[in-house]
Amino acid sequence: MDLQPRQVLQVAAALLFASPSFAAEGRKRSPAEEAGALFKQGMAAKMKGDTTAALEAFTKAMELNSSIPGARLARGLTFLDAVMANARFELTTNAERDLLQAVEDAPRNPLALSGLALVRAINGDRRGEMDVAKAAGLRDQLPAYGFAAMGRY
Repeated sequence: MDLQPRQVLQVAAALLFASPSFAAEGRKRSPAEEAGALFKQGMAAKMKGDTTAALEAFTKAMELNSSIPGARLARGLTFLDAVMANARFELTTNAERDLLQAVEDAPRNPLALSGLALVRAINGDRRGEMDVAKAAGLRDQLPAYGFAAMGRY
């Protein structure tokens, strides 16, 4: 069967815009697909400044798939944002837990180190000074969390 150029474009467009999760009618997302969608939702909410919605989405995503790259870092920084924006100091424990895991997962990530340094600075923990020094050694320009941590020490 020979397709005309216009028909080829129509088929290509249909394939381009077809979502794999809706390829078969009634097909449910796999847990990994659902976790990925929730993670994206969390990132969108975080960018809008809705820390509550972001934390809920990140937590649900991590319950479905605990190994999503960057999930601990994103949730830890969102906890930290909630602490700073809303004086919700009860969240520092959650932020520190997630950021410690993010640093263990990626020890050379200056954003994770800077976030951890700021949480520790908020808690009066001097170990944060070492974290911010490591972050500064990895990148000339510290992330904003690193500058905030330095300001607290």
